[in-house]
Amino acid sequence: MRICVSEIPEGGLTVTVDGAGLDREALKGLEFETLPEGDARIGRVGRNVFVRGRVRTTLRLECSRCLERIGHELDLSFSHTLRPHDGKVVSANELELQAEDLECGTYEEDAFELNRIIEEQIVLAVPMKALCFDECKGLCPKCGANLNESLCRCPRNGHSSPFGKLKEIVFDK
Repeated sequence: MRICVSEIPEGGLTVTVDGAGLDREALKGLEFETLPEGDARIGRVGRNVFVRGRVRTTLRLECSRCLERIGHELDLSFSHTLRPHDGKVVSANELELQAEDLECGTYEEDAFELNRIIEEQIVLAVPMKALCFDECKGLCPKCGANLNESLCRCPRNGHSSPFGKLKEIVFDK
């Protein structure tokens, strides 16, 4: 959804967010159980734009331990500040990010894409390791059985290490 900065009224505007306009390529690898929906409040002070919003969706993820498919609900509240792009190019050596820079962005030519901000928020909220529940036991490393469903019949004596054979090597002095 393209927002023209000069057309934002003095009192701001509220827009409805739906998943239909989101870029599938930007969200590649994410499977949605329910499309994102929510709203955003957009205000302007001078040439700076302030976006506050809330987006809700449910993702289909794999548990990192047992590989079962799970629904992961996201309820995101976010705020983002946009400033006009000043055209300056800063080298990586000169760039030092501050905490407030993580919630700031720029826009060019008097417009910005609200959907890009929402896509970014969704991607940042995806957990690095999704779990079906906190005490998930995972899979047996030998036979692959789901240990949440049943115990496997693999021997439990000792830990076999790939380096275990090194203990048997005898060196001459």
